Amino acid sequence: MNEFKYFSLQNLSIGYNKKFPILEEVNLSLGAGEIIAVIGSNGSGKTTLIKTITGLIRELKGELNIHTSTKMSLVPQIKELKLGFPLTVEAALQLTSNIKIFGASDTDKEKFANEILVRMGIDTYKDILIKECSGGQLQKYLLARSLISDANCIFLDEPLDALDQNSQKEIISLLSELTIRKNLSFFIITHHITEEWLNHFSTVYKIQGRFLQ
Repeated sequence: MNEFKYFSLQNLSIGYNKKFPILEEVNLSLGAGEIIAVIGSNGSGKTTLIKTITGLIRELKGELNIHTSTKMSLVPQIKELKLGFPLTVEAALQLTSNIKIFGASDTDKEKFANEILVRMGIDTYKDILIKECSGGQLQKYLLARSLISDANCIFLDEPLDALDQNSQKEIISLLSELTIRKNLSFFIITHHITEEWLNHFSTVYKIQGRFLQ
C-alpha cells in the first residue's frame, strides 16, 4: 500500500469564525494517482474546504500537512472566471503554460500538452475569444489549463456542471487514465455523482451537517 500523501487533514475545522466552523473534524488525505470526491449541497462547505487546503484561507483548528513535492492547481467554477480580457483560448493557454502548443512539439511535455488539447477538442475553438466561449468550452479550457501545467495535485470545483453527458464521461475517463499514465491526483467537489462514475474514484466523502462521512 502506498503511504505517500500529497496532503493530509487531521481533525481539521474550517470556516471563517472559530465559534461557528463550517466543517469540523475533517480527516482525509490524497495520495499519488488517486481521485477522491467530496459531495454535498450548495453552501455545505465544499469550496471552503478546497480554499483551505490550497492555502487561500487559514484553517481554524487541527492539522493540514502538505508534502514538499506537492504542486497544486485549482480549476474554479465558471462563475468565478473574469471574462473581460480580449484573449483567444490559444493565447490564454500559451500565456499560462509557457510551452509551445498547437504546433511542432520538441519535448515530451509539449507532446503531452498537445495530446490533451486535441483529445479535449480545444483545437477546434482555439481561435475564439475566451469571453465568447460557451459554458462547456470554458469548462474544458479551465481543466486543460491545469492538466498541461506542472501540477501533480489538481482540485476541481464542480467541474462537470457545464458539460453534456458525453463530455462528462470523456472527462472522467481522461482523469482516471492520467492517474495511471502520469500519476496525477485529483480532488473533486460536486453536488452529485452518478453511479457510473463511482468506479473511477478512490474514495467518495459526503458532507452531512458539519461533518465529512
